[in-house]
Amino acid sequence: MDLFKYFKFYSRLTNKRIYFFVFMVVAGAFFELISGGTFLAVMDFSSRNHTNPITKGIYGIISMMNLPNPEWELFSLLSVCCLSFLTGSMLLIFSAWYSAKLEASIYVSLQQEIIFKIFRAKYEYIISHNLGFLNNAVVNEMARLSSSFKFYTSIIASFILALTYLIYPLVLNPLLPILMLAISFPLLYVFRIINKKTKHYSLKNTSEYGKLYGLIYQILGNIKYLKATANYPRILIRLKNQCTHLTMVIRMQAFWASISSDGFKPLIIVEISIVIFFMVAIFKYNIQEVLVLMAFLYMAYQKIISIYGAYQKFVSMTGTIMIYEKLQKELSEHDETISMSGKDNPDFSGNLVFENVSFKYSGKNEPVIKNLSFNIKSNSTVAFIGGSGAGKSTVVNLICGLLHPCNGKILLSGKNYDKIDISVLRFSIGYVTQEPVIFNDTVSNNITLWDNSITDRIHSSIQRAAADEFINDLPEKYETVLGDDGLNISGGQRQRITISRELIRNTPILIFDEATSALDTETERKIQESIDKSHGERTIIIIAHRLSTIRNADRIFVLEKGCLIEEGSYDELYNKNGRFRKMVDSQSLN
Repeated sequence: MDLFKYFKFYSRLTNKRIYFFVFMVVAGAFFELISGGTFLAVMDFSSRNHTNPITKGIYGIISMMNLPNPEWELFSLLSVCCLSFLTGSMLLIFSAWYSAKLEASIYVSLQQEIIFKIFRAKYEYIISHNLGFLNNAVVNEMARLSSSFKFYTSIIASFILALTYLIYPLVLNPLLPILMLAISFPLLYVFRIINKKTKHYSLKNTSEYGKLYGLIYQILGNIKYLKATANYPRILIRLKNQCTHLTMVIRMQAFWASISSDGFKPLIIVEISIVIFFMVAIFKYNIQEVLVLMAFLYMAYQKIISIYGAYQKFVSMTGTIMIYEKLQKELSEHDETISMSGKDNPDFSGNLVFENVSFKYSGKNEPVIKNLSFNIKSNSTVAFIGGSGAGKSTVVNLICGLLHPCNGKILLSGKNYDKIDISVLRFSIGYVTQEPVIFNDTVSNNITLWDNSITDRIHSSIQRAAADEFINDLPEKYETVLGDDGLNISGGQRQRITISRELIRNTPILIFDEATSALDTETERKIQESIDKSHGERTIIIIAHRLSTIRNADRIFVLEKGCLIEEGSYDELYNKNGRFRKMVDSQSLN
């Protein structure tokens, strides 16, 4: 694996701050090297004949200092040893902290970057991926990618320190590391087997946790049914069996991980003892020097083991880097700001016009919208109706600029959508969707979307949305937290909150996409009255199945299979005795 390639990758993610991390590790290793050299000199303090070049050089510097007596020389050596070791340790601790800081900043910046690019991506690309994929990419994969940085920096730090700890043994006594390596070679095979077992149970752990989370998700998602029918005991038995299986996997993973980390220590002690015996008893080396060099070899060995472990974990996460790069490439290719590069501010004083607009989703043979033409006058109220698949939602998506025509033109006050700043256009559109959009926050923040500049208009907006009565009955009124997806309030109440949100913005265009489908008749009537009060103040576009909500619309467009088949006022269309009348009669409105 090309680790240098990933260094460039992480250098970009950290804005080259990884270089400072490397500098800290190198500086820490340098001071540990000084500490080790002075400690070696301390071990050789009583000797008058300094044979190795490092000790000889250090005592040469000591003699140049003209210290008054040997005690001062020993004090100086110990002071340098302690200060160097302390400085080195502090630098390495700081480098670890700095690495964690970079890891956290990578996670935050990647999440923001991906979410920002998702919002810039074409809507058609977004809906071609399920929410689970995008959620996993933003949350889990970006977390794994940031964690991979931790293992990568661990490889760098361990590699630098391992080289540092090997310098003295290689310089002073090359025979020692060679002998150590010869004895250690068989252990590498054993370590490989243990590592395979550890990796196997690590992967199995991930798999079993996934099964457990999936089962819990299904249980909680279907808790109403399971509780109402008392069918939960059997699925709880299944949950217990899964937990039992998972605990077995966790135990085995811990067992092999413990052997991997602690099981080798007795073998290393035996190996060190054999090497010391050979070096002192057979080759007649000084035992003090051998012990010091063995300590360096042991520390180097520990770092090499750390490199191997970090490398294995890093390799297991390289797939995440590939996912990130692939997603980055796709989002850049589908960046709508490239194709929709208009800069002009929209003018809402004129009409909104579709001229022979057709639209087809990529990968589909048939267009959803076929040569659609209509004219929506400014500050009028219009409605689009039709059965499922008629193209109503696609029309709304085209008006919002979420989708772009394959053929034809959309004009606003005579100006093509391609020339208009699409972000300003969307900000000028209020959109009440069929499924209420509720955040796990207070009523106030759900209405204002954390915009403190419009809080003074909350009361009037909730009155117009017929939401004031139930909000005043909530425990903390405007400061009541609504829960995930508005779990703490009813479906109709959730919808009235979203309507309040759009009314408070006073946008030139207001779209109601099946906005009253979840409301009772009385609440629907109140909201309809508030919609009627806005008649003539802004352009109102209504998508409706309930035809009672469009009686007062200035213009009604009847769609069928992507084509406009009827157009007119409510009374005009009813008197035509066509498709619209059949729809009205089927709902027993007349």
